[in-house]
Amino acid sequence: MRNFGTALIASALTAQSALAINGSIVMDPKTRMMRDADGAAVIFHGVNVVYKVDPYIPSDGDFDPQDSLNDKDIADL
Repeated sequence: MRNFGTALIASALTAQSALAINGSIVMDPKTRMMRDADGAAVIFHGVNVVYKVDPYIPSDGDFDPQDSLNDKDIADL
């Protein structure tokens, strides 16, 4: 698990560095915020889908507020 976390951080930093080279996103070392070309703060967000029961994959069948990740769930997001 520790290697996965390290790899995830390395991937994020690599992506951030690539964006900074292109001039799209830069890291402000004083505030530790990512900034766009206009200086506005950029906040990335996403969704965490975890299903911890065998087979460890959320159902893509009928909608269920606890156990599904299907087209309706994505549309509702």
